[in-house]
Amino acid sequence: MLKHGFIFFTIMLSLICSFAQCSMVLLSPSDIQYSTKKSMVLDYDDAIKTGNVFIYPFFDNATYKIHLRPGYITDIMLKPDEVLNYVGGGDSYRWKIDTASNNTRQGLLTHVFIKPLIEGISTNLVIVSDKRTYHLELISDGTLSSMVSWRYDSISLSMYTSSPPLLKSPALMPLGILFNYRISNTKLPWSPSFVFNDLSKTYIKMNDTISATYLPSLYILDGSNNLVLVSYRFQSGYFIVDSVNDKYMLILGSDKVIIKRMD
Repeated sequence: MLKHGFIFFTIMLSLICSFAQCSMVLLSPSDIQYSTKKSMVLDYDDAIKTGNVFIYPFFDNATYKIHLRPGYITDIMLKPDEVLNYVGGGDSYRWKIDTASNNTRQGLLTHVFIKPLIEGISTNLVIVSDKRTYHLELISDGTLSSMVSWRYDSISLSMYTSSPPLLKSPALMPLGILFNYRISNTKLPWSPSFVFNDLSKTYIKMNDTISATYLPSLYILDGSNNLVLVSYRFQSGYFIVDSVNDKYMLILGSDKVIIKRMD
């Protein structure tokens, strides 16, 4: 089994201390915990959105779904100072692909520009640089991912000011924090921002604008998709469940959000 780095973005110092009630030390990038992953397909809801940029965790054995819109260009950005060796797609007739580069403070930045000519088509794209290979699944469905990039093993945590710092805690060792969850709907005003577990508890981070008086109800979904009551508490913007489960459902009025743990 191949082991690949994955930077885990996590939780604010005061919040963790209240959860784990133990001393914490901020991690430097060299201290980052890693997770072992098999071959996987990652969609846009597996990315962190910073402004208009969808930022995926990079794995050598992953395929990334990129959603595009006819009449618009999606900008795929490699890591600064990566040298582009090859880019090729399965359908070169209905997709336009171009490349360019520009100088940045971090080094020469390579861009791969993609535009579908019509809606309702899909293909694959392979980008090979001097450091890594990117496997993309392109989907022209009217949804626009205007800019796409990745985070890597040696990434600077300061690039993600919208994410809390990574913390070292005995309560979260040895495997660390796992973000292997998919959220079915991220467009509701109260949709979760992200979900993770520390192998004993599940933490569901809600949108920062949510009010404690305007909270959805939380349930577990069993193997037959039946709703099961679960004990939880809401603290500092998080639903905290004292267990780790495969599926959860948040319900508010007629709106529902399903949270599913991915293997």
